Amino acid sequence: LAARSGAGPTVAGLAATYLRCRALAAPALLAIFVAAGSFRGVRDTRTPLIAAVASNVVNLAGDCVLMFGCGMGVAGAALATAASQYVSAAVLVAALVRTGLLDPADVRHPPSLESAMPLLRAGAALSARNLSTMGVIILGTSMVSSLGAASLAAHEVLRQLYIVSIQVFSSLDVAAQSLVASHLGHGDRGAARAVLVRVLQLGTAAGACVGVALACGARALPGLFTADAAVAASAAAVIPIVAAFMPFDAAAAVLDGGLLGASETAWVSRTTVLVSAVCLLTLLGARRAGGGLAAVWLSLKVLTIGRAV
Repeated sequence: LAARSGAGPTVAGLAATYLRCRALAAPALLAIFVAAGSFRGVRDTRTPLIAAVASNVVNLAGDCVLMFGCGMGVAGAALATAASQYVSAAVLVAALVRTGLLDPADVRHPPSLESAMPLLRAGAALSARNLSTMGVIILGTSMVSSLGAASLAAHEVLRQLYIVSIQVFSSLDVAAQSLVASHLGHGDRGAARAVLVRVLQLGTAAGACVGVALACGARALPGLFTADAAVAASAAAVIPIVAAFMPFDAAAAVLDGGLLGASETAWVSRTTVLVSAVCLLTLLGARRAGGGLAAVWLSLKVLTIGRAV
C-alpha cells in the first residue's frame, strides 16, 4: 500500500512499519470511539478529557523511551501511540462501568440484529462519509509523496500545524452536537436553532483568529518542526492557504456537529460523498496540470468549502 501511494522505498518501508505497529491498537481505537460518543450523549466532556490527558502522557513518555532511549525510531513512535490508545480505552471503559452507562453483563449478550439495525444504518452512513473523505486525503498525500522527500516532509509539517490549529474550535462541533440533540429531544427546535447559530458564530470567529495567527507566523512556524531549509520554505509558502480557510474549517465542523445532533446522518453522508467526488476531480486535475504542494492543499480545501456549503 505504501509503495502504491507513490512513496520511495525508504519512505514506503517506514510507512509499512508504522502501519503494522499502529494496527495493534485497532480494537482500542474502536472502543474509544464508542465510549467517547457515549459520554458526548450524556453531555459529559470531562471524562474524555481525562482519558485524552492520560493517553498523551503515556504517548509522550513512550516516545521518549522507545524512540530515543531504545532507538526504535518510527516503530517506537507507533508503539507508543498504540499503547496510549489502550490506556485511553481502559480509562473510558472503566468510567462507563463506574457511572452505570455500561453493565459488563450486557457485553456477554449481543443485541438482536433487529434492535441493532438503526445503529448499523447510521454507522454505515457515517462510514461512507469518513471513507470518502479519507480517500481524497490519501490521494492528496500520494500526489505529494511523488514530489519528493522535501515536499512530503513539508506536507507533514502543514498537517501537524493544521491539526493543532483546529483544536481551538474542534470542540465546538461536539458542543453543537450534544446541545442540538438535547433541545430537539425536548421538542424545542427554536432553542436548538439558536444554540447552533451561536456556536457557529463562536466557531467562525475562533477560526478567523487562528487563521490570522497562522498567517502572521508563516515564516517562523515551520522552524518548530524542521531545520531543513527546503522543507521549511515549502511549508511556509503553503501556510497562508491553510490560514485563509480556517474560518470555513470551523464553520464546516460546527454545522457537521449540528446535523449529527439532529440525527441527519444520511444527509451528512450523501453530501460528503458528493463533495468528496468533486474534490477528487479537482485533485486529478491538479495532478494532470503538474501542480505542486500548494495545488494539492488548495484542491483539498474544496472538501472544506463543500462541507460548509
